[in-house]
Amino acid sequence: MYKESGKSFVLFHVASLGTFIGAIIAGFIFRDVSNVNGVVAMEVGAHIGGTVNLIAMANTFNVDTNFTNAAAIAANFLVMVLMLVLTQISEMKFFRNKFPHPHIDEIENSNTDKTKSLAEQYWKPKEISLLDLALTLGTTFVITAISQSLCGIINNTSAPDIIKQLFGNIYLMMTLLTVLGCTLFPKFFSNLRGAEEMGNYMIMLFFVALGATANLADIAKLGSIILVFILLIVIFNIGLTLLGGKLLKCSLEEIIGCINATIGGPTSAAAFSINRGWSKLIVPSLLVGLWGYVIGNYIGVIAANLVSMF
Repeated sequence: MYKESGKSFVLFHVASLGTFIGAIIAGFIFRDVSNVNGVVAMEVGAHIGGTVNLIAMANTFNVDTNFTNAAAIAANFLVMVLMLVLTQISEMKFFRNKFPHPHIDEIENSNTDKTKSLAEQYWKPKEISLLDLALTLGTTFVITAISQSLCGIINNTSAPDIIKQLFGNIYLMMTLLTVLGCTLFPKFFSNLRGAEEMGNYMIMLFFVALGATANLADIAKLGSIILVFILLIVIFNIGLTLLGGKLLKCSLEEIIGCINATIGGPTSAAAFSINRGWSKLIVPSLLVGLWGYVIGNYIGVIAANLVSMF
């Protein structure tokens, strides 16, 4: 990840720190709210990793279902708004004068095919066989089964609660084992064709199921809490990332990619780079976003335990 993403990998952690600080401050503001430490864990997980991290933290800290659904819907709505904001930042003279922007210059000075969008030019059909589908699903089932068994063993011990939260949680364990598998057996995992397509399809089904259980009236009641959390996270995330990017001499495009990767996740960060034509930033944005999936829940647990000390 570090070799492929370089400065973006370092800057991603600065953006994550912004998310962490914003959520902690919001947790302090709402310290009298029931189970606020669970809400903090949820928001940190969501805005360092993604919606899957949000659900994992909600289950870990037994956050109310209506609140979880409201937060998940708000988080995904935020991504849509964030895309518009980041697009404007990339086009504003103020930011272009403050930061280098080689990728923007490259696409503006290139002779691209005007009959197709930049996204159409990037995506190409892939050959996927029945064996590919079987191997991908089989690998998923094996990782899930091992994760479930390990979590059962850890949760049946007398280990401290924080150890059980970190290593007895199936969501965290599945993520950890998957990353370890990809690191130790890169050839096997890189040959699992169709995993990206199947994963994205399952995520779409997940979002539909999530929305189907949402209650708009309950979301409206909880709106103020969610709004404060989101605003503080976005303010500190963008502010620290811009400052860190300036100190690390990162490009404007790298800064935008890290903001997107933390708050939006790897898929939105990569999609944004594709749509803007920043081809050299697609892989770095995706990698740092995936790293957010890995660390998001762990940092969420730490944040929740910190808030519970208030």
